[in-house]
Amino acid sequence: MSNYLIVVRRENEDLYDTLSVAFRGRTGFRVIVDRRGRDTRRRPRDRRDPQTLWGADEFMVAERVEPF
Repeated sequence: MSNYLIVVRRENEDLYDTLSVAFRGRTGFRVIVDRRGRDTRRRPRDRRDPQTLWGADEFMVAERVEPF
């Protein structure tokens, strides 16, 4: 069964509130706020680190599939 994370930009609290209400009680969906730190200059970037660029997007959807 697939589970979906809806990740909202930390600056967009209104969208987070709206999506939280819209997906409340729906199995397999979870709305969260992006809580990653903004400053990555303190440590060198590793090529294996996830490269998430927001661009103009206000939210992202990630799918997690559980193995059989």
